[in-house]
Amino acid sequence: MLVAEDAVINYTVFAAAEQVNYSQITKDTFAGNGTDTVFELATAPLYAIPTEHNIIVKVDNAILNAGYNIQYTIPANSQREYPLEVFQMPAGSLDVADLKVFLNGTIIDTPLQWRFEIANSSITLADEVGAPGDLLEIYVITDGDYRINGTTVTLDTAPVNGAVVEVIQFTNHNLLGLERINYDVVSRTTLVPEDVDYITYNRLTVGEIKLRKSAVDAQYVWVSVNGELLSPSVDYYVTDDKLKVQLIKQPDANDVIDVIHFTAPVSTPKFAYRQFKDMLNRTHFKRLDTSTAKLAQALNYYDLRIELDDASSLSEPNKGQNLPGVIFIEGERIEYFVKEENTLRQLRRGTLGTGVKDTYATDTKVFDQNISKTVPYKDRTLAYNVTADGVTATFEIGYPVASVNEIEVFAAGTRMRKAPLNVFNPATALDSPEGDTTVAADFTFDAVTNAITLLATPAKDTRVTVVKKVGQSWTNNGTSLGDTENSIARFLRAGTSELPE
Repeated sequence: MLVAEDAVINYTVFAAAEQVNYSQITKDTFAGNGTDTVFELATAPLYAIPTEHNIIVKVDNAILNAGYNIQYTIPANSQREYPLEVFQMPAGSLDVADLKVFLNGTIIDTPLQWRFEIANSSITLADEVGAPGDLLEIYVITDGDYRINGTTVTLDTAPVNGAVVEVIQFTNHNLLGLERINYDVVSRTTLVPEDVDYITYNRLTVGEIKLRKSAVDAQYVWVSVNGELLSPSVDYYVTDDKLKVQLIKQPDANDVIDVIHFTAPVSTPKFAYRQFKDMLNRTHFKRLDTSTAKLAQALNYYDLRIELDDASSLSEPNKGQNLPGVIFIEGERIEYFVKEENTLRQLRRGTLGTGVKDTYATDTKVFDQNISKTVPYKDRTLAYNVTADGVTATFEIGYPVASVNEIEVFAAGTRMRKAPLNVFNPATALDSPEGDTTVAADFTFDAVTNAITLLATPAKDTRVTVVKKVGQSWTNNGTSLGDTENSIARFLRAGTSELPE
């Protein structure tokens, strides 16, 4: 293939020995001839085992059955025996060679770590194997339509002449959270109504399959019946609790249902916010959306207007209600009262204590920080007020404080310094640092008595105020902000940002 001159070619080099943070999808394609059942892959499947359940084999439009499997989480009582579902794998139908058992993704061996109870179709773990919370997976490797050994795929039935055979691999299936559930709609043994298997089978006959993990949406659950891939939200849907798949058409007896569920969380676009503390000691939380506005020409500190390349995304000011539009250019907060096409006029520069640069270069990003970008959150403020008597300099705070960094102290409206400060004193020496003098903090805090002591005793009737801001978590414990469901997280996810800013 010839590449045109000046064309841009994008490529990515992954230097790690293993793909630890991405999943590469590869597909091998073969043509059936009505005789061959063995096909050689270009590369052996990586990482995910057992291989049969972590790849997809397709013959024309039919997805082949990978076979039966079941999972258990070892309970607190360290249960030792774990049965297969008898309506699928009845007692006496399997041999120990038909099974593979995994503990937390690692294969364990028989008979030292587990043994198979043929009489009741269950496995029993050795006493020292498995702890509460461990994941136990049992696979019947002889139940599927194909087997894989190294790079060799062997099908049970030879594809007809001209059939297209596709083998799809995911090199790191853990990133996708691939779960595969397979059922035959048939009961191979008599079930007792009190058993869990009885309920599972009867729900299966009406087209309900319970998932092992919550589903994001029907699009993330692939369902095939007798190898035919169904259409999500048309042929099946995910129930409101996100834990079950319901087929629209009730399956027939002996139908084979295969569910491939991608359980990994959906990647969310990047989002960002700005935490800005102004000169009035107020903290503002603003969402940072992707900037579509840039300076069309350099902006100087003395300019009376701002020229942008595209101001369409910026908020409209309301001069009548004294509600200006607000933008940030680098670290400066600017208010504007007039927006005419791509020009901002009637400016207030360096508001709320931000600094003004001499010049901002052309193409500098401009961020809308109007009230519509305010995160729906405020710190809770605790204030302790006392009127000084002119004698006392120590005041016990009326709420618990863990450290001096949690509070701000004001005396007669003046903020007190909580840390020492180096000040140049010309009476000591003519030059700095020889003439520097350390000035003590305006107050100290004693965690034992939960009290502050002012360096200078405040005058009588002077008000002393101790302020503490109490925040609240934006996320649920153990959940990232991108996955949390509350008003703050939803507001942040409503915008996207180009990072880093």
